[in-house]
Amino acid sequence: MKCPIGYSKQEILEASQRGGAQLQKVINVVLRDLCRCDAFDRTVKSFVRVRGGNTEDAEDLIQESLSQLAINLIDQKYQGSSSIENYAFGICKFKWLNIASKKGISTVGITDDDKEKVGSDDVEGSFVAGEMREWLWKIVGNMRGRCPDFLKLWAMGYSHREIGAQLDVTEKRARKNTSECRKRLRESIAQDANLMQFMKEMKLTNLNLF
Repeated sequence: MKCPIGYSKQEILEASQRGGAQLQKVINVVLRDLCRCDAFDRTVKSFVRVRGGNTEDAEDLIQESLSQLAINLIDQKYQGSSSIENYAFGICKFKWLNIASKKGISTVGITDDDKEKVGSDDVEGSFVAGEMREWLWKIVGNMRGRCPDFLKLWAMGYSHREIGAQLDVTEKRARKNTSECRKRLRESIAQDANLMQFMKEMKLTNLNLF
């Protein structure tokens, strides 16, 4: 997918790093050009229709995703490993999964037909992985008892001995509780079919929570 964007990838990156009025100018141009890009519009609408949505859903998705794109540029999350239009499409793909899940729409896994693969070495993949971690931490935060405490320390790389010291339990108890909490987390995730399918397609099942 190619869109005529008024700024090069390098210029967008430099503006994102500098911030200020220049970044706002770049954001305005990028959003304007993406809105005018027929290829971007067709790609997003086709993606949504194939996955249970309609044209109105796709139009709403585009507006929401472009708002997220602006935020990501301000937060310097765009690293330039893919074009800005492919990065924006990556945002659309993830957001549609979230929207479809809330609406109870059964989605199809992302396939080769999507044209834009998500890999661990590109910025789109990094974005999705980051967003997925936020989603998973929301699940963790809703777990009962001390599981959120055990899982957060475990995901940060603490040993069972260190977790026990932090939470005032023995190493043996820390090991047992962490294991049980990880099992509960997997069970909670497994109940969301859309989330599990998406994680498998995106090869995100090895995120540092399991």
